[in-house]
Amino acid sequence: MLGLLAAYQSDIPLIEELEAYEGTATTIVYGRDGAEIGQFAVERRIEVEYEDLPQHVRDAFVAFEDQRFWQHFGFDPLGIARAIWDNFRAGRIVSGASTITQQVARQLFLNREETLERKIKEAITAFRIERAYRKEEILTFHANQVFLGYNNFGIEAAAQFYLDKGASELSVGEAAMLTGLAPNPGRFNPYRNREVAERRRDMVIERMVAEGYLDTGAAAAARAEPIRLRPRGADPFAPHFMEMVRAYLRDHYGDSRTYRGGLRVYTTLDSRMQGTATEAVEMALRAHDKRMGFRGFSKNVLDEGIEPAEYEDDSWSAPLAIGSVVRGVVTAAGEEPEIRIADYRGGLDHEALAWTFRTADELFRVGDVGWFRVLANEPEPGAETTGDSGEGRLDLERPLFVRLEQEPLAEGAFLALDIDTGAIQAVVGGVDFERSEFNRAIQARRQPGSSFKPFAYGAALATGRLAPTSLLLDEPFTWIDPVSDEPYEPHNYDGEHRGWITMRKAFEGSRNVPAVRMVHDIGPENVVALARRLGIRGELLPVLSITLGSSDVTLLEMISAYSAFPNQGVRMEPYFVSRITDRDGRELERFYPETASVIPADLAYVITHLLEGVVARGTAVRARQVGRPVAGKTGTTNEFTDAWFIGFDPEIAAGVWVGNDNNETLGERESGARVALPAWVHFMRNGRADPPRQGFPAPPTVALVQVDLESGQPSGGGPNTILEAFLPGTEPVTGYDHDR
Repeated sequence: MLGLLAAYQSDIPLIEELEAYEGTATTIVYGRDGAEIGQFAVERRIEVEYEDLPQHVRDAFVAFEDQRFWQHFGFDPLGIARAIWDNFRAGRIVSGASTITQQVARQLFLNREETLERKIKEAITAFRIERAYRKEEILTFHANQVFLGYNNFGIEAAAQFYLDKGASELSVGEAAMLTGLAPNPGRFNPYRNREVAERRRDMVIERMVAEGYLDTGAAAAARAEPIRLRPRGADPFAPHFMEMVRAYLRDHYGDSRTYRGGLRVYTTLDSRMQGTATEAVEMALRAHDKRMGFRGFSKNVLDEGIEPAEYEDDSWSAPLAIGSVVRGVVTAAGEEPEIRIADYRGGLDHEALAWTFRTADELFRVGDVGWFRVLANEPEPGAETTGDSGEGRLDLERPLFVRLEQEPLAEGAFLALDIDTGAIQAVVGGVDFERSEFNRAIQARRQPGSSFKPFAYGAALATGRLAPTSLLLDEPFTWIDPVSDEPYEPHNYDGEHRGWITMRKAFEGSRNVPAVRMVHDIGPENVVALARRLGIRGELLPVLSITLGSSDVTLLEMISAYSAFPNQGVRMEPYFVSRITDRDGRELERFYPETASVIPADLAYVITHLLEGVVARGTAVRARQVGRPVAGKTGTTNEFTDAWFIGFDPEIAAGVWVGNDNNETLGERESGARVALPAWVHFMRNGRADPPRQGFPAPPTVALVQVDLESGQPSGGGPNTILEAFLPGTEPVTGYDHDR
């Protein structure tokens, strides 16, 4: 017997290796503030210290898996006898015989073969582990390594996956539910069978009572806790941004290190800006979609033989919050329909039905399933409040108050970057990552419409022959292509012509004809050259229509190019990762801002000044709602297929694109000002706690002269007087000839 044990011992790993053990580790991604924003892993494994595990979490493991953990020496003959007796009485396997220490040995060193040899090696290894480590360390090993389903290893990873919280936040009932998964996570999966998961939870609670870890009152409270699971399939935070990070890691570190190496990735993402950007895009797309009309309900459960009172929806697994948009089923129709969402029932916001152009009794049938926004609980009779029970929570005992919504068909994208560094701080690549992983902020090439005009006007100003007060002709214009012999005739948005107008008036009003005439005079190749210097890298054809954004660009290119205007002509190369370390904190890469001086500072300022005018008096007057100095330009393409707004304040450049992936029209008059600009305004008003209040400083070489807004002539004051900016040598003098 001793010889047999000696033979087995020679084939057992050294226990000292436990100290250096590095299993598959999760790669963790952090935002600019150091907060975790996401993870990559084949096996999600997040380690916690013993002190970070609440006492009831430790007690749940011990009570359910190894009642004599604190007394035995790694191998427990009494425990084996108890398990045999329990299983005999139940007539099935209800209790295991392995100690927690044996499970650690198996998890770290040994395979799961059900053989006598493996059992003997497991017992010897467990005994060695007990001699080398304290009980607290062994329990921590187990808590960090136990498999709990869906590739989650350890209590911390499981808590985040199932419940969207850390192990330190688990209640007694939640800790018991997760502990109960350990023997067979697939069978006891709470997503597949909540009743089974509840029974397993109650079994763990009973063991905690039997072992003296819980009194009967605490146990009853734990059993009464509802299981509130994190919705499966819900988008992770900043999903398109996270996909950018994942693609970079895979390209530079490979799959194995990305998913198993425990990298620590520190990014430029600002959590507050990202959340606001997501809200802004959703808001804009829902508003646009409602203008297109109500498309009807997706289904009626009565047609499927399901009673509305029995209908269940996947979106109901998470706690319901004020402001959330979830599916609901109509349980009563007529003028006062009743909507059921999970365990809540409530009424409809009738005023918000105006967008459907129908009344409630025309819209709803019992059994209809649609999307509804949760506004609040209905106020109690005589109450003066909105019924909000505080911090977005709802009162289950009171009726719900909802508004009819529908899923937007159009897509949208948003990106914001830091002007001084080029750090990307928010990315929305589409309305729903589950629907499409395509990142429209950095991958989609679309025509930018008039948001491309700053490059045309900048090229004109750079010639030194034109100034913001120069007169441009807004009259019909036809150009015959000498190669194709085809005519090109630009048209203004309003179909009208205004004769001679200043460059500023043409720019602020986004007049197409004078802009094309101007580029015809200076040469479209100069527009291409300036756009290239500013970072537009796609194909740019030197044709007259480039003035109106006929070449395809990305949203990122446009925002990066615009960012040079308020930065005195300096463009910072966009980046989104600050540094990367290994699992032990050793730095692998660090990223620094890359600077490029692309245009003169005075030219950049004059373009900025023109863009400020678009907000003050032009097509982007809605941006004045931001309440501080901002500048930007709208863009709308032919047939209203693309809607843009690109703009900035002194610190942040941001842009919005809205359109359909199949290039269908957004609808008549669905322009950049109407569709995209509201999202930009929402972001700039709410994306930062302390946005800048100062304006854009003028370089010393810029001449600032009071002129009449309409004529462009020098002015001594009056209601039409503005302070105009000029490049050196282009400022007006007495008898100034606008056409020079």
